[in-house]
Amino acid sequence: MNFKNYIFDMDGTIWDSAIPAAKGFTKAVQARGLKDKVITVADIHANFGKTLDEVAVGLMPELPREEAIDITRDCVKQQYVEMDNCVPEIVYPGFVETLEALKARGCNLYIISNCLDGYIDMLFANMDVEKYFDDVSWFKHPMNSKAENIKAMVEKHKMENVCYVGDIQGDFEASNKAGVEFVHAAYGYGKVPDAKYVIHEFSDLLK
Repeated sequence: MNFKNYIFDMDGTIWDSAIPAAKGFTKAVQARGLKDKVITVADIHANFGKTLDEVAVGLMPELPREEAIDITRDCVKQQYVEMDNCVPEIVYPGFVETLEALKARGCNLYIISNCLDGYIDMLFANMDVEKYFDDVSWFKHPMNSKAENIKAMVEKHKMENVCYVGDIQGDFEASNKAGVEFVHAAYGYGKVPDAKYVIHEFSDLLK
């Protein structure tokens, strides 16, 4: 695998935030009146990587859509509280070392996620890795869909020989729409049977 430009997803690719996310989401939904509802790690794995609206409907199908979205915003805020200061423990093994090695090869590194404001900042605030990344983008910054954001970043930096590294089928589809190669992080949350490139741990990017 020898790409010049690597664009990374967050959840299921750079880190596994499912445990603190499940705790935060459960606290938030119960605080909003759903006293018996518990959001599990499996729920998080099944829904993360999607847009906020899709996550809301997936986790709370019993509620009106707008109410579920509103509660999910509270869930994300509580997730951030749970995640703060545990970031080094939830990133996948070999993350920093692999970034260092890729940069030493002269590669350019980016992040594009369907996350909300502040999510990528939490990674940078807790680990000294911002210096490795050339640019980042998230949901509604600058656009709405991951495919649009990938395409916009490729055009912005005039990239060639570029791949998107992600873990779910939606990442694969976004890559195809944006016209870039896809690398499946098979250690993450989803299965992508049609992926041409597959890694089983983060450091496999160096092979």
